[in-house]
Amino acid sequence: MASVTIDKRQKANGQFSYRCTVRVKKNGVIIHRESLTFSKKELPKTWDKIKKMPQN
Repeated sequence: MASVTIDKRQKANGQFSYRCTVRVKKNGVIIHRESLTFSKKELPKTWDKIKKMPQN
């Protein structure tokens, strides 16, 4: 099962960035973790949908 968190972070210059973390667990153990930082909030929402898709 995949879980996604999006954290809003303030940079030193006052601007905000958004860090998206995707975690995949199997039997209660994290088997994959990946994160990226984006400048706009819409981008991590799109990225997490792509990452949650089943891989063939």
